[in-house]
Amino acid sequence: MQMTAAVINAGLGDLSLGLEMAGIKVVAAYETDKGMAVIHRNNFDAPVFPLPLKIDEVKTIPRVDILAGRVYQQPRTHPKFIAREASTTGISGFLTLLDDQRPRAFFLTFRSAFLKEEPMQSFLSSAVERGYRCAYRIFNIMKETGSPVTEHIGVIVGVKWGECAFEFPEERFSAPLPPEYFLQIEESVAPWYFDLKKMEQESMLPHRNGKRFYCWKSHAYEGVDLVGWNYWKIPLIDTGDRFRKMTHREIANLKGFPASYNLPDHKNRSWLYQKLMYAVNVQVTRQIADRLIRSLSDAPIRERQISQEEQFENLFARYLAELADKSDIKWSAPNHNLGCDFMLQAKGQVLYFELKCYRGRYARLPGIEKICDRFSRLSGNGKPVLVFANEVPESIRAKCWREYQVSVWDVQNLLWLFGEYGYIKNEFIALLDYTISDIEPQPPNPNLLQEMLEYPPKSILEVDPEITGEPLSRMAAEADADAKKETIKWEDRLRHIKPGLEQFQEYEQFCVDILKYTLGEYLTLWQRQERTDDSLHRFDLCCKIKSGRQEDFFDIITHYFHTKYIVFEFKNYGDKISQKEIYTTEKYLYRTALRKTAIIISRRGSDDHALQAAKGSLRENGKLILCLSALDLLKMADIKAQGEKEPADFLSEMLDRLLIHLEK
Repeated sequence: MQMTAAVINAGLGDLSLGLEMAGIKVVAAYETDKGMAVIHRNNFDAPVFPLPLKIDEVKTIPRVDILAGRVYQQPRTHPKFIAREASTTGISGFLTLLDDQRPRAFFLTFRSAFLKEEPMQSFLSSAVERGYRCAYRIFNIMKETGSPVTEHIGVIVGVKWGECAFEFPEERFSAPLPPEYFLQIEESVAPWYFDLKKMEQESMLPHRNGKRFYCWKSHAYEGVDLVGWNYWKIPLIDTGDRFRKMTHREIANLKGFPASYNLPDHKNRSWLYQKLMYAVNVQVTRQIADRLIRSLSDAPIRERQISQEEQFENLFARYLAELADKSDIKWSAPNHNLGCDFMLQAKGQVLYFELKCYRGRYARLPGIEKICDRFSRLSGNGKPVLVFANEVPESIRAKCWREYQVSVWDVQNLLWLFGEYGYIKNEFIALLDYTISDIEPQPPNPNLLQEMLEYPPKSILEVDPEITGEPLSRMAAEADADAKKETIKWEDRLRHIKPGLEQFQEYEQFCVDILKYTLGEYLTLWQRQERTDDSLHRFDLCCKIKSGRQEDFFDIITHYFHTKYIVFEFKNYGDKISQKEIYTTEKYLYRTALRKTAIIISRRGSDDHALQAAKGSLRENGKLILCLSALDLLKMADIKAQGEKEPADFLSEMLDRLLIHLEK
């Protein structure tokens, strides 16, 4: 599904253009200047609304993935600063938008010197408190794009905790491109740009020195290699036989606007010069948007090169963010200087969270009391909560509370707390490297969240039908309806992904998500797109079979196919896969690496030749390759939603058919 954005202080459309060139749909723009709003409207389908928005009008902004904008900043005593800060167009007002919109990410541009000023530093701290990880950078436009200008622009990008961490593109060191690349030397230029009589009368025309660009320096025009912006003293161009003003289109070229961008002749030429010089370079905007969409597309969790502890931290951050969206609470991102990972505030109370995640089912008991002793020092200002992604004996939890006043949550409590947020629970289960089939979800005791927030809602409490009088038949009907909704959700998501290379990433993400939903209780690791050591081959996903799981399919492949790891390949083809894909995948399977099983998932399954190739691989080399279609995945999701069988049973039946009909 295409990501969406709203743009505040949209200007001439430079931000909107960079976002849309990266594949992000701009659904609304907001601009104070009516002239710029007209130009934006002429180039984009998105509606343009007037600014400034009052605080009580922020709910009119549509819900989007990305909130983008530019920051204008005058001195704090300037009347325009006071007016902007009272609305949502200033840097402080932008925080109001974040509070109301809670976008997955935001993207702000500003003049480079503003980064060091107090309002921007205050904004960064406030954004972190609202659950955003922020990155900022000053871009040298010439080095990044090759555009021969002396221009710098500041950029801040913030992404919600739980999303993939954003990283700016690597800094470039481009040499300036030739001036002719941007100038209209061979094109007809309106006579107005050659009208320099006033400058000639005032002896302001420069002396030629072999340069194409001439910019105002102190008290005269000088030939330069890099253009500096001055909308009072417009840069000049040496055409070879005379001077003229740089055209509006040439400035647009230097700013990265394509030739097709509609810049109509404007009666107020000085106004258009000013607005073009204020525009953000479109190429830089696109570079950042490309990187941002890649980060958000890797969400909900980017597992590549992220430790299990970091993934657990991201999941818990997403849980706190969900609570903040529905409750009157504030939470802060990791604050290790304070001695905790997260802090939650509501109704004058504070909870401090410290997170621990160990390999294996059980927490390391010898160190728990030492952690509690250190962590209990925060109890004077709030209530410390030690959170484990593992199992902790009830006796240890009771002792930590009794002797240290530290509440301990373990995997039982997390399964119960995450119960309302199915996608978080699924990710959590997939993260664990042990099975939870015999672990019963239980609320924390004491439940400090419930005491603070009057949480959880009744929808996730276990209800005894004998006590409530709820008819069992009605409960069964509701469960069946919920199961159908779950299946329809997966079908609808797949329907919006087109076959082919263009949307292969969306298809791959769909496959990973539905596999986590159906097989997360059996598999862990979930390492995506790992390049093999020879750097020549690349498979899409590798998972590890969890210890202690006794399902038939995984028991068979573990003991009889010497498999502990399963390779997955995703093919977003419009046609069935052929034997070629079987032979390619077979190269990734090795007995000595405990990796002799692969599952290829394609939209339409495999043809007869692929099936024969898979049988040959099994018969001759003992390598097991199963071919699933998208329909097979949906069937497994339906089995999971119904809850009457295990999704792994579907794979067992497929394995039985393959082995029974295996020829000599």
